[in-house]
Amino acid sequence: MKNTLTLLFLAPFIMFACKSKNKEEEKRYVSVISLIKKQAAHIDTSLYAIVKVVSTDSLHSDTTYIPREEFMAAAKDFTDIPDLSDPKVAKRFKEENRYDSLIKKVIITYTPIAPQNETILKQ
Repeated sequence: MKNTLTLLFLAPFIMFACKSKNKEEEKRYVSVISLIKKQAAHIDTSLYAIVKVVSTDSLHSDTTYIPREEFMAAAKDFTDIPDLSDPKVAKRFKEENRYDSLIKKVIITYTPIAPQNETILKQ
């Protein structure tokens, strides 16, 4: 009887202590947009020849030069992606990282949790 009363008394405390924490931690990812904008600014201020290659099929490709004034407009497709540094956007994506021993770099990939709801499928 004494053990039963002790168990009944301790049961709510045990249940409260064992309750899992469902509170999601806030995701903080690398801002891919800022990396792309930094690289685009470097190219825009450099003396590199900016070349656009359009493949028509597996054997034919067309190469054209992009004037420096039009480069940022051409790079706009890459800068109009969701910013993963925003926690509201980050919670919709998952991060995968792996080490590539051939190039000796860590590769970080962001993919959407619900791909049918996103326009960008990989960053």
